[in-house]
Amino acid sequence: MFAEVEIVTLSNRPDFFEKLSLENYKYKPMRIMLFKIQGYDWNCPQHITPRFIHKEVQEALQDQIEEAKRLKEENEKLKKQIFELTNYEKQLACRKI
Repeated sequence: MFAEVEIVTLSNRPDFFEKLSLENYKYKPMRIMLFKIQGYDWNCPQHITPRFIHKEVQEALQDQIEEAKRLKEENEKLKKQIFELTNYEKQLACRKI
């Protein structure tokens, strides 16, 4: 958690102390710390137990990984074909001139 802190004294904001006073607890309040939250991470890995190991995730996603690889290869082949066709058309155009 990332926050800015403002320290408020009893004399500056007595209303805060009234709202936050604890019944049945003997204490002498002097100041309150107000935290203005700037950022936080709900998914802090320090306190989250991993549910899956890397190998399990790899196995579960294997079909998608292989399909993505196949599509990338097909995409590269199609790019080469487009290049060859456009290059061929340019060569034909040059011969006609």
